[in-house]
Amino acid sequence: MGPIVQKYVSIRKMIIVGNFFIAAFNGAVILFSEINKPIMILVSMILMIATYQMTMGSYYFVYVS
Repeated sequence: MGPIVQKYVSIRKMIIVGNFFIAAFNGAVILFSEINKPIMILVSMILMIATYQMTMGSYYFVYVS
């Protein structure tokens, strides 16, 4: 899915927005762990990993180098 997203969005914006969503999903993990919702913790972690792979997974090292 990353190459499809890259056709419509610049790599720089993709990395910035991806970091924002990853931070939001990490915050959701903290919130759901405080209110003891294990399924929602799992969903938030899966969404965080999917966001990383779609936005930065294969592009980050190319952009940084």
